[in-house]
Amino acid sequence: MNNGSEIRSKNILSVIIAACSTAALEGMLTVVRVFHLVETTTLLTAFIASFLLSLFLFSSAGIIVVAASIVFRMEGQMRSFLAFPVRWMSGIWHTERNTGQAAHSVRKIWEFLFASLCAAAVLGVFSYHVIGTFHEPVRMSLLIAAAGSLSVIIIFFLIHRLTDVLIRMTGKLFVLNPVITARLSALLFTAVPAALMFYIFIKSDDIFGSIDPMPWVISILFLVAVSLSFYLLNEKSDTGISDKTGRRFLSFLIPAAVLLISLSAGLGVLAASGETRIIVRTKGAVSRLVINSLSSVLDMDADGFAWLIGGDCHPLDEKSNPLAMEIEGNSYDENCDGRDTIAGLSSVEDPLDHMQFPLRKTKGASILFIIIDALRADHVSLYGYKRRTTPNLDRFSKKAFVFSNFYATGNHTGIAMPSLLTGLFPSDFPEAKRADWKSFILKSDIKNAADYFNVAGYETVFYKNHPMNRFVRSFGKVNHRKSYKTFPADELSREVIAEVKKHRGRSKKPVLLFAHYMDPHHPYMANERPARFGRTQVDLYDAEISFVDESIETLLSMMGKKKYRNWLVIITSDHGEGFYEHGSPHHGHQLYDEEVRVPLVMRVPGLKGKEVELTVGHMDLLPTMMQFAGIRIPEMLRGRSLLGYLSLNERKGPPYRIVFSETFREGSKYAAHDGTYSLIYDQEANVWNLFNRKNDIKQKKNIYPDPRAFNLYQALLQHVRNSRVTAGIPELKKSRRINEKAHASDGSAEKD
Repeated sequence: MNNGSEIRSKNILSVIIAACSTAALEGMLTVVRVFHLVETTTLLTAFIASFLLSLFLFSSAGIIVVAASIVFRMEGQMRSFLAFPVRWMSGIWHTERNTGQAAHSVRKIWEFLFASLCAAAVLGVFSYHVIGTFHEPVRMSLLIAAAGSLSVIIIFFLIHRLTDVLIRMTGKLFVLNPVITARLSALLFTAVPAALMFYIFIKSDDIFGSIDPMPWVISILFLVAVSLSFYLLNEKSDTGISDKTGRRFLSFLIPAAVLLISLSAGLGVLAASGETRIIVRTKGAVSRLVINSLSSVLDMDADGFAWLIGGDCHPLDEKSNPLAMEIEGNSYDENCDGRDTIAGLSSVEDPLDHMQFPLRKTKGASILFIIIDALRADHVSLYGYKRRTTPNLDRFSKKAFVFSNFYATGNHTGIAMPSLLTGLFPSDFPEAKRADWKSFILKSDIKNAADYFNVAGYETVFYKNHPMNRFVRSFGKVNHRKSYKTFPADELSREVIAEVKKHRGRSKKPVLLFAHYMDPHHPYMANERPARFGRTQVDLYDAEISFVDESIETLLSMMGKKKYRNWLVIITSDHGEGFYEHGSPHHGHQLYDEEVRVPLVMRVPGLKGKEVELTVGHMDLLPTMMQFAGIRIPEMLRGRSLLGYLSLNERKGPPYRIVFSETFREGSKYAAHDGTYSLIYDQEANVWNLFNRKNDIKQKKNIYPDPRAFNLYQALLQHVRNSRVTAGIPELKKSRRINEKAHASDGSAEKD
């Protein structure tokens, strides 16, 4: 007979077995998404770290439940309750059946109704996410849900009738009774769609929007493992440990050892490898939640950096962290770099500060600003892509400036567009660091391009084929189109062309006209048109680019005519698009070139176009437009006008210049680019990655630290420091004053 000690031992053992099996699955799921991107050693450490952290979490949860059952003297009841799901499943197969039992079972109509409702719910959710990607989802989802429910009813009665026939023929047979039929139907009609949804999630992370189902999937699997282990151990008469001391050891010492070893070993693995921290933090399901929680706990001085896994060498001193200013010779390492020396940090004046551009020839002229969403530079034929995706843009660029080193400020529309329209960094907006960037709205106390140009007497117009209106405040005219799925690029171009014709010549009121083409954004609608390049995701993406290029052919040709040659024309993108080059699909995840290096083509009236190697970014576009229109540029804008540099007839190489990119969707990440090197900093993991774009165009080999990129490191470090003290627009000048004081000793304070 099992006594209390035996039951307690079984409960503890069941929890640990379930936690170990689920943690192993978590570790495999973490590394499988990056197995082709990193070395075997890194994969092994990432698996171990993810396994240990999830083991700690699941063991803690299970042991807390077991401890509560002990306190309330309900060990047996808890065991029976947790084993019930598997016991219910095990009743599916039934070897004996008589008509009396069958008649009684049929009356349990709720069993089959439960199966029908499960099928309807799961199929409805599944169809909403998948079919809703291409069509209006609600009506189709309801129809499929109803069809799924009806299918359960039909199959239920078919199997029931077949069972009766078999029983009459054979007497007794290994068959299913009606209750079991309902249960099996529920399993089939919920498990199959759920498996399909999981498969689609693995293939396309963003199909579920901002909801990440992986933590839920792993947690459900843990509950299944708990139920299975409780059921199996309950079938065994005892644990094989007869003495009271052994059972006490199993009940108390083993759980404590599991928790202590998993936590300490997990922290040790994370502390030893920055790359492992990044993989677990970005690719883990529940282990990601654990490391984020541990980072908060280990940030004991609330300076934004965790002890052991965040680079904080003095966990109780808020003035000491990897971004702190080093004070030389005080026998104290403020910035946690292992030295008590100053790295020679200094601000570098922007080379564009003193370059002027004559305003008399262009003041009052109109501006056409074309944004092609999610357009990465290396998939544009103008930038050397193997496919001729943009022949019309190629022709237009022959009389325009083509910037070979242009970088987006953010890696998704939510932070890139406000940055582009305001001339401010994403970190200048407190909302940019929210996880739900879709709630971000450009507030009225922050001026955007329309505010400046409205005062200057311009008509401001924004045409788009997407539903996002939170960025277009203050524009005098906005076409409120819902989606590029129903209003594609060719139709948008017709509206833009009609608007341009209203402002022909110089006699009309000048206009600032934005046209935002959303078509290359995932999901790619090229799947519904004849194949241009193929049916892979890259093929469909290229087909979307080609479609937009065709759609703007007439617009670009018209802008080349004499009556429109006084227009400033800018063509660029808000961000790029990734295809798992660094383990992530689409955009919003990383700051590698595929997500932030975008094309920029600029036709400036009166200037002969050419290729420009100067490093520039989104920040520079609003000041450029304002100088072109003769509008005074506020000191608070982060970028510089490009017109002064473009008007020079320089034969030597471009001046050294650095631009920055930021993202906050999966933790705070910052990047600095100078045309040769790209330096990326993951703040939570405290990891630096440096790439030489001349020798490593795919950015696979991290060469940090490299003394040749020391200026880039200085600039990015200072930029991150400034962004940490920036708390909205009113604080911009405060952050710059802090910067000036920090460098007053060398007289090289940054100029506005």
